[in-house]
Amino acid sequence: MKILLLIITLFLSGFFSGSEIAFVSVSRIQIEIWLRKKLKGAANAFYLSSQPERFLSTVLIGTNIVNITFASLITYYLQAYFNDFLIVLFNSAILLLLGEIIPKTICRKMARRWVRVLALPLRFFHLLFFPIIKAINFVVNGILIFLGQTQETTSSFFSRRDIEILIREGEQIGIVGKEEWKIISRLFRLSSRQAREIMVPRTEIVFVQITDSMAQVKKTFQQCSYSRLPVIEEDLDHICGIVHSADLLKKPSHLKQILRKATFVPESKRCFDLLRQMKKEKISLVILIDEYGGTSGLVTLEDIMEELFGDIQDEYDKEHQLFQLLRDGSIIADGRAEVRQINEQLNTSLPLGNYETINGLILQTVGRIPKTGEQIQIDHYRIKIIKASGKRVEIVNLRHQPFK
Repeated sequence: MKILLLIITLFLSGFFSGSEIAFVSVSRIQIEIWLRKKLKGAANAFYLSSQPERFLSTVLIGTNIVNITFASLITYYLQAYFNDFLIVLFNSAILLLLGEIIPKTICRKMARRWVRVLALPLRFFHLLFFPIIKAINFVVNGILIFLGQTQETTSSFFSRRDIEILIREGEQIGIVGKEEWKIISRLFRLSSRQAREIMVPRTEIVFVQITDSMAQVKKTFQQCSYSRLPVIEEDLDHICGIVHSADLLKKPSHLKQILRKATFVPESKRCFDLLRQMKKEKISLVILIDEYGGTSGLVTLEDIMEELFGDIQDEYDKEHQLFQLLRDGSIIADGRAEVRQINEQLNTSLPLGNYETINGLILQTVGRIPKTGEQIQIDHYRIKIIKASGKRVEIVNLRHQPFK
């Protein structure tokens, strides 16, 4: 009988601990979706999650009651055999391991499976503890009023995770189309990506110098086919403005007469924040600077829009595609091609890391610039260096095939 009482109280301690982490881990949106599908246990789960103080109060009161009961029982049973210090140590270890860590670990990893199962008994305990909960809430509200505070209501805003769950559910049942889901997914990704991840790198920036004659400026525009170019004084770390090709129609005698202000932003700026800034200030090109104040690249409005809607052929895009799937199943790629885009468009699984391009992947893996004709193995891909210079890998051939 003694052992049975200890097992029951310990089990209830684990139940309340697991219930707490399970309900915290599952989105309220997910529970509402279960409710609309009329899944078993969803109604009870929604009852508790719609007002979090219901299950929080129940869990806190239940945890304290069973833990105090367990501690009292084990002290009573063991005081004749051990000293107080050993009893406290044993009690704490058992409650921490079997009443907290293990139940919370299990319920956190399998929260979606356990929430609806735990909801019914948890609602029963809510009704059982209702008088105690009301009395505690009365005291708490009184203290808040005395301190001049009001009880906060539950926030009605959804988290990013809530929206993702809702949209994914809509896509699965056909309410949201696949293209709409792609755009929404890209929007979420855009909010976390930094400007340097989509920039035109410093080495590929075409520019004119402030001392260039108007004939030289026109020639540069004709050769590159861009409509906007940075204007530098000494080098790319000293950009003094932007010139638009349309302003050449004004027939200025000097570049300074049509020079527009350049906008500089840190390369770590979030793409979504940058998009809002560019729309607000009505600019279509910004210069990115690194932590030392040097120019690291530039970003156009089209670069950002590509992150939302896919490839858009803008003036800073290359005239040729940076990678292509060949008939034999291999991939020919420029060293500047982004690993993420190759994975997305060609369904490959090249490893991602602290780099953006194929060149960065190779350099981080082998720690040097491979020679032309050299072959290297990265995960399940054999990469043959078709062309390499002293500064970077220029063209590679990738094949999903291990060395023989």
